[in-house]
Amino acid sequence: MEKSGVVAFWKNFFSDLLTGAFKSLFIYCAGGMALGMTAVYVLYRFFMEPAGWNAFLQWPAVFLAAVWYGSWGLIHGLAASAVSTIERKLSEMIGGLHGLLDILSREVLGRFPKLDNRIPREDLERKFDEIGKSYLDDLRLKKGPMGLLHRTVFAVILKGLKFSFLDEVVEKLKGKTSGAITSADIESALRRTGAGMVLSPILDNFLLLKIFNYALMIATFGIPFGILWAF
Repeated sequence: MEKSGVVAFWKNFFSDLLTGAFKSLFIYCAGGMALGMTAVYVLYRFFMEPAGWNAFLQWPAVFLAAVWYGSWGLIHGLAASAVSTIERKLSEMIGGLHGLLDILSREVLGRFPKLDNRIPREDLERKFDEIGKSYLDDLRLKKGPMGLLHRTVFAVILKGLKFSFLDEVVEKLKGKTSGAITSADIESALRRTGAGMVLSPILDNFLLLKIFNYALMIATFGIPFGILWAF
């Protein structure tokens, strides 16, 4: 991936971040509320009415059920939205992280004509920071709270990639003399241990979070039915 492609990817990533989050929030919260109100209707239609409750008991019970299901429906919707949005953006991020790490490592290593163990780690770190800052400037992120958030996120990403880059380069250069290793060797090693290795275990855990949220939703939605069934 060339520099223009990397910059375009991250521009699109950040421009979609807020819009995608609001869409997901609306859809999941509306879905959670709809499920909650459906549960209230089922509770009233198939439990309270057949039991012959009078109005003095029915309507307070319906009100309490609406508060219970509305609140929990919103909470589960928020949780589902957060998990879905973060999982989706992390999945999208993997390709961009690989491209960003690849081109950053290529540009940093290109600043050193001879690669050997005498290159100070501090010099590598300084060059990485300089090039990373130039990419941040190229993104031309908007000012204001959201622009600050996007710049902070990208800065955190750069910091994480920097440590991965430095650790791999220092390990590869250890004990090597000039000419014993090339930048292509280091770039190849970085691709093998790149962003996917870090993010894959995190993405795997999102399935557990989804299962937990659904199991908790079944439990919270089932409590009023269980109470009415018992009494």
